[in-house]
Parts: sequence; C-alpha cells; structure tokens
Amino acid sequence: AAQKYLLRAFAQLEQQHPSRVKKMSLSQVAGASFEGLAAQEPLLSEPCSEDMGNGTNGSSYRGCQARTIHDHICKDWSEAWTDTASLDEYGLGEHAFCRNPMGGKDTIW
Repeated sequence: AAQKYLLRAFAQLEQQHPSRVKKMSLSQVAGASFEGLAAQEPLLSEPCSEDMGNGTNGSSYRGCQARTIHDHICKDWSEAWTDTASLDEYGLGEHAFCRNPMGGKDTIW
C-alpha cells in the first residue's frame, strides 16, 4: 500500500511540477530525508486549479497551494476546522491546502 501511494504521489508531482521533481538512484534515496513530506506535498484526488475565483479575498480558491506567502505550511483542515458539516462548502477536508474559508483574511492561509 505504501509503495502504491508513493508511486502515485510521485507521478502526480512530476506531472504538475516537472521542474521540482528530481529523480534519484536508490543509494541517493537511502540517505535522503523525507521528514514533513506529507504536510508539504499532499496527495491530490483531482487536478488543481490555481484560479482564485470570484469569492472575497480568495474565499472560493480551491487550488493546491500548500504554503502561505510567508512560507508557512497551511493548516490540515480536517483537524483545524470544527464545523465538519461545512468542510465541502468551503473547500476544506482531508488536506493541508491553503484556503480562506469565509474571506476574513487578506488572502489564502
């Protein structure tokens, strides 16, 4: 299961950000650090759109930005948002992509 997950995640990252993907030999991988990888590069279930939409201050943004403009890792919304009934309405859920659910901040966070 873990191997399938990693292969899917790699293929997805390679397709969306070819310049960020570096293929490594097994000996290089053995010495690499993967700490924090899941929080920085969430596995996507559907393609990303970086369109900010028509909402106030990016409130309708549904893209895949995982870091804020200040280079902080975005929240894991399934843990941070208490109103679970509105997760889909605001584009939140089992991911850590930046959002501005109600438009209360200047931009996505």
